Amino acid sequence: MNASSEGKNAVKKRRTITTEPALDDVIKKIEKEWGRCIGLFVHGSVVFLEGEHEPKDFDLLAVVDDPIQEIKSASPDSQFILGQYEVSIYSKDFWYKKLDALDITMVTCAFLPPRFILREIDGYADHVRQRLNLDILALSVISYAEYTWLKAKRVLDRWQDPYKSSKNVSFVFRILELGCQLAEHLKIVDLKAANHWWEEIKEIYADLNIQPGDFDIVEAAMASRYEAEIARFRQVVAASKINTGKDEEKEGGNCKEKNKVEKSGWHSDSCCICLTNLKIKSKVIKLVCGHQFHLKCESEWIRAKQSLADRCPVCQKSLRTKINKELAIKRELERRGIIQHRRYDGYPATIIVEEE
Repeated sequence: MNASSEGKNAVKKRRTITTEPALDDVIKKIEKEWGRCIGLFVHGSVVFLEGEHEPKDFDLLAVVDDPIQEIKSASPDSQFILGQYEVSIYSKDFWYKKLDALDITMVTCAFLPPRFILREIDGYADHVRQRLNLDILALSVISYAEYTWLKAKRVLDRWQDPYKSSKNVSFVFRILELGCQLAEHLKIVDLKAANHWWEEIKEIYADLNIQPGDFDIVEAAMASRYEAEIARFRQVVAASKINTGKDEEKEGGNCKEKNKVEKSGWHSDSCCICLTNLKIKSKVIKLVCGHQFHLKCESEWIRAKQSLADRCPVCQKSLRTKINKELAIKRELERRGIIQHRRYDGYPATIIVEEE
């Protein structure tokens, strides 16, 4: 491919979204019903999985100044679908309130490639950099990750939607990866660094035919790795606090291969259920207690032992993540500034909180 054709493809790629006629209708609808649109960003899988799949729709985040009606941000009342666009409306005040709390969604928008910034807020990237605080970032990332993990279970069991549940589990690891990059580099340097988690989790859900009521199998497969990623993020934050003001900002790369936390614990060459060598069969998992099993053996054990489904077959310790459910939900609601919350079914797939 010559330089000329590469340039044409780059222009075409950049205009994939912005030249859609329906986008003009989206902006007109926003400004007619809500107010002056000062920021418009592409969000979601279109950004993170660009080039890896053909998007069927586009998630857009719109920021409105001088609203002409009350904007119930993070509510279906301020969200709409028009053509292939699924649009969430935020007031400028609410957007910046979430930004001050270093909400990953708002922070990510400052580091998007230009083709995903359809209308840029003046000085937004500089504003985000000035707001970056490691203590606030740590609270934001861990709170959001815990809440999203709990949401994945709720989506599976209550909404009976394995696909969306798998997306939420993978998003947990994306949150933690982006948090690591922000802590280490003071910016997001690789939006695709967590894509391997999505592929792996999607495969687990498919291979084990995860259905409502099966989230303990997901916990068995991923809880120890979730806790390792939480520990890695905390380690990166701690290291960045020590290095703040001493080291020059690093360019490129990500912290996926750095500061890995190896969990110590019990080790064996044999699966504790089928007693065959762990290398003979396929996937191997390590529970949070350290005991190892073939993933398929553990999933069959959980389905057969309903009364002990949340326990390790060997030591009887819990195989679930150490998340305080009530505290995690309360903390995330307070962080988002949401006082009252209700359950919403179906669209939107963004922020959804429900009463317990």
